[in-house]
Amino acid sequence: DVYKRQDRYEEYMNKENNYETVVMNVNIGLDREFYTNIKEVSDPYDTLVLVNKYYALPSGIEPKSLVNIEGEKMTPEAAEAMKKMINDLRSTGLTLNLISGYRSEDTQRALYNRYGNSDGFDNADTYSARPNHSEHQTGLAMDVSEKWDLTEEFENTEQFKWLSLIHISEPTRLLSIS
Repeated sequence: DVYKRQDRYEEYMNKENNYETVVMNVNIGLDREFYTNIKEVSDPYDTLVLVNKYYALPSGIEPKSLVNIEGEKMTPEAAEAMKKMINDLRSTGLTLNLISGYRSEDTQRALYNRYGNSDGFDNADTYSARPNHSEHQTGLAMDVSEKWDLTEEFENTEQFKWLSLIHISEPTRLLSIS
């Protein structure tokens, strides 16, 4: 309810001057600190499931099935969409590498703990997901890169431009770019 969030809109307006951004971020909870007011997702097998620092998968959940795509794993639906996107992109002469697909809860925990132990857990929270908060655990996400690394420089590539114009604007949650 909009009226119940009025105080949050006003408070967040002090941090962000763009009205549309304020409304969007407050409505989806991005005005709150990471890992506060966490909700457990009701259907972890829905291809439109939202998993992030505010919405958690139940512990022990794994995809019903996974398939191999260029050495990584995804759910069959996500893999089909990824294959089509990769083929479309490659038909333009661009390349894209699949870096990291499905991760188990244990793998995500180990990765997050490694980052936390190295950079501090508050810092790790800004770029890594805690266990059960990673889209990778759904089998619907894939990190992609022009080269074989994950850096912010990817935003300056032709691949990112193509993905932004062609695919990210489409109503699909089958792709996660890191």
